[in-house]
Amino acid sequence: MSASLLLGAIVAGARDEHELRLVSAGHHLGAAFQIHDDLLNTSASMKTLGKRTGTDAARGKATYPRAVGRVEAETRGGVQHPARARAGRGVRHSGRATCCA
Repeated sequence: MSASLLLGAIVAGARDEHELRLVSAGHHLGAAFQIHDDLLNTSASMKTLGKRTGTDAARGKATYPRAVGRVEAETRGGVQHPARARAGRGVRHSGRATCCA
């Protein structure tokens, strides 16, 4: 998500501060998407999900609900700041925001 938003900002000629904000937003959107997907994998029907549920747990995958519990994951709604955003509020490289460094 971050890469898509950053590339759009670069093409549009956005200022560095806007690039950083978009990278941060992309991290949040990506985390929210993944947490939602993890939650669906724990309880959705095959019809809803389009694939077998419970496969993450069966494989022992590290998921957000597994780390904090399903109720806490649902309560937080997936709005978590990625460690990179907490530590540095975006990463800078060559005068541009970067999502993948």
